Amino acid sequence: MYLETKRLRLEKFKLGDEQLLFELDSNPNVVKYVGGGASFEICRETIQNYLDFYSLDKDCGFYKIILKNTNEFIGWFHLRPEQNKPNDFSLLELGYRLKEEYWGRDLATEGSQALVDKAFSNLKVDVVSSMAYHENKASFRIMEKVGMSFENELLYMDLYLLYRYQISKETYFENLSKRR
Repeated sequence: MYLETKRLRLEKFKLGDEQLLFELDSNPNVVKYVGGGASFEICRETIQNYLDFYSLDKDCGFYKIILKNTNEFIGWFHLRPEQNKPNDFSLLELGYRLKEEYWGRDLATEGSQALVDKAFSNLKVDVVSSMAYHENKASFRIMEKVGMSFENELLYMDLYLLYRYQISKETYFENLSKRR
């Protein structure tokens, strides 16, 4: 197990988990802000990419979300270097995708907060960022709940306007001391 919260377990993906990704990405509402769904073959390649990333032994990557009370797969989180800086482990990007029936239950916030805590307390990163399509207001609320602030806009693949949020190590520890 990678991480545990009150309601969630985050675990590494393994070979055979392709079907989980395929089912998740088959819901057009789930992939609305990230581009169309994926084929089973793409899901198989994606799982292999996750496994290859784990072999870097950097204690970050993509993790399946298991709802503790039912042991059900409900989505994934990632904590990894930003795509434009793939070797910079001092700047990690947080991302998530949940099954639609689990939206609005603060599960994405719960897992995101735990990952931000881990990034600054255990992984010693300098900045955690998160990006979302400019119309994805639900993701902006999650980013703000975990202490992130709007940083900038960027154009992804010359097609998608993304909003980038981030929190620095200094801001995280200032906020943490205020919560205590």
